[in-house]
Amino acid sequence: MAFAPVRVRTTLSSSKGPSGLLALARQRSTVADRPERASCQLEAKNRVKEYARSISRSAPGKAATAPSVRPTPSPAFQQIPQNEPQPFSAPRPTLDHSLVGMSGGQIFHEMMLRHNVKHIFGYPGGAILPVFDAIYNSKYFDFVLPRHEQGAGHMAEGYAKVSGKPGVVLVTSGPGATNVVTPMQDALSDGVPLVVFCGQVATSAIGSDAFQEADMVGISRSCTKWNVMVKDIAELPRRINEAFKIATSGRPASAVQGYHAWCQSWPPRKPT
Repeated sequence: MAFAPVRVRTTLSSSKGPSGLLALARQRSTVADRPERASCQLEAKNRVKEYARSISRSAPGKAATAPSVRPTPSPAFQQIPQNEPQPFSAPRPTLDHSLVGMSGGQIFHEMMLRHNVKHIFGYPGGAILPVFDAIYNSKYFDFVLPRHEQGAGHMAEGYAKVSGKPGVVLVTSGPGATNVVTPMQDALSDGVPLVVFCGQVATSAIGSDAFQEADMVGISRSCTKWNVMVKDIAELPRRINEAFKIATSGRPASAVQGYHAWCQSWPPRKPT
């Protein structure tokens, strides 16, 4: 028995509902509108090109000419001292005997008390933890902990503007210190006394691409009034005094002081 071939035509079943009919209608309309859409896109591109050409032709005539000479800086800017003492240029400091036996964190605590510091703004980190331990165990400071080091710097700026006292910032090394660069530049420009203390990796790790190592003396040179890296724990008292004096004398501005890790924990020895 032979069977004749049967031609089956597939149609859209009504069981698919309105969504199937809508999809088929969209497909047919898309195929039908392709030439028209291509023509519209080509016309739009030509209009954009013509508009760009008109702008390029008219820009030189309408652009403002740049000044040939930079304006003279204001007198206040000229008062920024440029001859502050450079780090490590002075002879080896004599140790304050009242601080013998204290760790670097304890010396920092004592020096903050001597400078009547009440509020400290900052964010903790591994390279500055010994100093934070001394502050945590103290009842004399109100420590303000923001969510970012940059916030700590701007908070210290606002505190200095309202209270008239220098704002104190305490951060860790590497990214913790670089995050305060914007507040330091802002304090330098606005004449706000700001003292920033930051941690640093161990002396033996300097230059070895250690974890969170950054050259903050070089980075902050152009955005501070004075900066220094303390490598000897005997320098701590004198360097802290210098930081507060320079930040508040003349035209107030920012000062940065960094501590190597071992300077914060080991106590100084009494000279023989």
